[in-house]
Amino acid sequence: MTEEDETMDVSDEYSALSQLDERDKRVKEAVVAYLMRQSGLILDPKKYPDSRARANRIDELGKEAIQRSVLKSQILSDQRRVLASQSIATQAKVSMEASENATIVCYLDAEMFASGDYIPLFDMESEVLNLQTPEELSNIGFKFKGYDDFRDKFENFGTYLITDPLTVQRMLELLQDFFLDQSIPTYKEASNFHPILPYWNIVGAPKRCDKTFENLGVTNATGKIIKLRGQVSEVGDQLTVYTKIAFRCINYIDETKTRKCLSTALVPQNTEEGLITKPKECSRCKGTDFEKLDSEKSRIEPIQRIQLQEVNLSEDPKSIMVELRGNLTDKARPGSTIEVTGILRLESIQKNSLMSSKYILAHSVTSVNEEAVKTVVSEDEVEEIKALCDSMSFEERIDYLVWSWSGHLLCDPLLKRALFLQAIGAVEEEQFGHRSGIHILIAGDPGTVKTHLLKAVQKLVPGSRMVSAEAASQAGIVAACQQVEDLYTGKKRWALTPGALALTPKEAICCVDELNLYKSDFGDFNNALESGEVYISKVVSGRVATPCSVLAAANPKKGDRKKFVKNISFLTQLDMDITVLQRFDAIFILLDEANYEQDRAIGLSVLGRSSNPSNVPLEMEFVRKYIAYAKSVSPKLSAEAEDYIATQHAEKRQASKSSDYLRSHRQVPALRRISLAAARFDLQEVASVEHVKYAEEILATTLNEKDAGQMAGDEPEEVRDYRRSVAKLFVGYTSAKSQYENIDYRFVVEHAKDKGIDIEPKQVKDMLTSFSKNSETSVKRNKDGTFNYSGPQNPAYEVW
Repeated sequence: MTEEDETMDVSDEYSALSQLDERDKRVKEAVVAYLMRQSGLILDPKKYPDSRARANRIDELGKEAIQRSVLKSQILSDQRRVLASQSIATQAKVSMEASENATIVCYLDAEMFASGDYIPLFDMESEVLNLQTPEELSNIGFKFKGYDDFRDKFENFGTYLITDPLTVQRMLELLQDFFLDQSIPTYKEASNFHPILPYWNIVGAPKRCDKTFENLGVTNATGKIIKLRGQVSEVGDQLTVYTKIAFRCINYIDETKTRKCLSTALVPQNTEEGLITKPKECSRCKGTDFEKLDSEKSRIEPIQRIQLQEVNLSEDPKSIMVELRGNLTDKARPGSTIEVTGILRLESIQKNSLMSSKYILAHSVTSVNEEAVKTVVSEDEVEEIKALCDSMSFEERIDYLVWSWSGHLLCDPLLKRALFLQAIGAVEEEQFGHRSGIHILIAGDPGTVKTHLLKAVQKLVPGSRMVSAEAASQAGIVAACQQVEDLYTGKKRWALTPGALALTPKEAICCVDELNLYKSDFGDFNNALESGEVYISKVVSGRVATPCSVLAAANPKKGDRKKFVKNISFLTQLDMDITVLQRFDAIFILLDEANYEQDRAIGLSVLGRSSNPSNVPLEMEFVRKYIAYAKSVSPKLSAEAEDYIATQHAEKRQASKSSDYLRSHRQVPALRRISLAAARFDLQEVASVEHVKYAEEILATTLNEKDAGQMAGDEPEEVRDYRRSVAKLFVGYTSAKSQYENIDYRFVVEHAKDKGIDIEPKQVKDMLTSFSKNSETSVKRNKDGTFNYSGPQNPAYEVW
């Protein structure tokens, strides 16, 4: 090799190990103890001569540690924490087999290491331990005085993982090469082709590391491990960042300037500042001229930033930026709920500024969407549920669970049954695209416990969220295109931001209060309820999934003190788009009317008196377990139930064909969903006719079933009937008296009395006036207040 041959000089990197302050030295010693243990180098080299034998023994020790730990159940439920107990060799093997690009991932269980449960339990009489560190480390003073010293250092490792994770990470990167080639036989050979750098992911942060968005602003945990749960509101592009850059010295080393040094230095980069750090001088020739190499010797890793916001949306939801590195990138999706374990860091808002914003440098990400929001039911709890089923009938059981859940809220019991079945949900059907979610609207006067019911449902179903439509975020209830700060540059850009429905898991319920006060586009909300997804095509385009159930509450906008007014359509008084209201499976109307017994019961309930003192309510946790277990059942309608639904639908349409409006075909899938939810609650694989009849009883009280005319935007049925009766009296008078011009409304009133019908004169006058405004009635109002009629052969009462 000539002097001009390129050489790799990394001595600067390792010489830094001998120039550490006292705190760093203690962290360094703890890291060496961890690497000695997990690599197996702590074991007797004669008894365990190769990496496989060492790995097997370390794996055995890890399994033993889990079995004796008080954290056993939590660890066994998370495969990453199980792997953290295993040797580096085993972790590398598992991760490389699961990765397309041979990525090595090693997990560090902060809680388990801090508990001391992983401290090796060796039989000192039968086992010989190797406390000699690798030669390169021994030469610069990395030694253990004895086994007790080793144990102390190892015990400190868990504490430093939580309190000083950045230094632990830096030490692992500096020291890992001394141990990886001893743990992974193919490591050195594979590294000759391209650098294989392990990712050290911290998992299992203890409870004291839990943070909320509310206390993030005042926490003093900067630089420490924290754990935060939230929902992904924005996902940035996946980029690449240099962690170390190779520079070649191009300084001339002879007087004739014909030969260059050409040695290479690998310089760690400060990824937080985002500026390239160059070498100060060449360790070989002391020169200062360098060129950056775009070679495989420079080390890069993928990077991705996401925005995490609080789960329970408010008018001004709190959020924080999370930076994902390496194996954690390209995992988060907008709308997903995740739990991030990472280091709380500060980022200057601009260069050389003392003002900073907080962000999280993620070390592990756990999805708490879908599966995680499902309550786990043990075998013993399943037996308790089955025992309850055996002791009560279907209807007794559902009333008992509903009362245990919301017995303090006094309202229509059929409404509460409907809400409970909504929590259980139906079963999807692909052929006709029947959704599993059940959508319910509660419209009522103020003070009819609507908001309380929404809050109760939110607490009943894990993962559910509640939002006020009036105070919804800029993204609205569904999603919106809006300008946001770029997660990398801080500049403004357009992005698709998910709203409350998109952020709610499929198995949960999005509770929307004050729906009638929603200020954004109802068109997207309409599509969200109907198809379970919305396609946004504005400045940016994208498809947003909205598969959850929706429970909404609304107040009338018109009337005295925003109460419903009689004889005016309920839906008209809500002042909402009819097509949106038609997407709800069930619309319940709650009126605040005086009722002595009901009012007395409400008063006692408000004062804390139980409505059923003879019964003992079930624990809420058991109620949730029952719902979770019921959701594991996937019933189908029996042939008899299908025939019953179809026959009843046809007969009801036949019975209403002479009226203004026919029963909507939408009632069929609505009845199907409630029936399947009832069968689920009953833990039956087949939904019977009895389940359908139970669902019919619930839906019979809804506006959807009571009045098809109002669902189409017309006046209430009693008003339509009254109009029809006045029209018939008017036409009957003209025919009986052969008078078709200058008809006084009082003549019609007298004609009604002759037939024994008592009718208010003013109402007749107002009704005839309204007829005259519709040209199809052939009624015309004269200037003197009388009426002419020119259609005796075609009364057409149905359009009056």
